[in-house]
Amino acid sequence: MSEEKVVQSQNGGRPFKSIDWKFVDQALQAHCSGVEIAAYLGIHYDTLYDATVREHGKSFSEYSAEKKAKGKSLLRITQFDEAIRKRDRGMLVWLGKQLLDQRDNKDSKVEHGGTPTITIANYGDNPNPLPYQSDEAKKISEQTPPQT
Repeated sequence: MSEEKVVQSQNGGRPFKSIDWKFVDQALQAHCSGVEIAAYLGIHYDTLYDATVREHGKSFSEYSAEKKAKGKSLLRITQFDEAIRKRDRGMLVWLGKQLLDQRDNKDSKVEHGGTPTITIANYGDNPNPLPYQSDEAKKISEQTPPQT
């Protein structure tokens, strides 16, 4: 934390405590609450809220919302950059689901009192839905009649 300097109040009362706004901004971007930030700075949260109005001309809620939005966007940009640059398959899938409404297509059904079945879509005319299959698996699939 930076050195604390005291600013004299305008009405001759108790001097205002100096607030490290760089720290406050970083903490808000990390989604810390005003109470948590005030506790870290060693001040009452009302002191922080009043200082926000005095020094930034807006309520703490408004100031906090702006900084938290910036923190979210920085996190989103960093995640996106990591997924693209490193070609992180897991992160790419997750981002596709979050941003592009992509979903895993797995059809499953359970009949009352029956055994659950999972249907895997075939690709074209190939009855083997997998791009590869061991010889042993081919023998088993040839011997097993398809379930309907």
